[in-house]
Amino acid sequence: MDLQELKTKYPLLISYMEDHNYSQQYIRLKNESLWILRESGNHDWKTYDDIYQTYVEKYTNKYTLNYKRKMLLVIKRFVLESVVPDDSIHTHKPSYYDSLCINIRTL
Repeated sequence: MDLQELKTKYPLLISYMEDHNYSQQYIRLKNESLWILRESGNHDWKTYDDIYQTYVEKYTNKYTLNYKRKMLLVIKRFVLESVVPDDSIHTHKPSYYDSLCINIRTL
């Protein structure tokens, strides 16, 4: 597994996502990329599936594990296939709170 490619490409992905108004929560995959690069010296990862297995061993919460899996998939697809996430799915969408009138929001 070529982590040098990840090191080179993840800033491009973050920049793309910021320029296209992806939510900040989604852009947190920067932290995942940095974690992978930092921890790579402590693990014998050969594939992204090996990284996922480390997540399985580390996280017991199914929601956290699902989130980590999604972030890893985005990273993997960008690094290996130059595929960016579909912005129609992952861009920031207003919440129901945003649609409330100002009088209700200030209560």
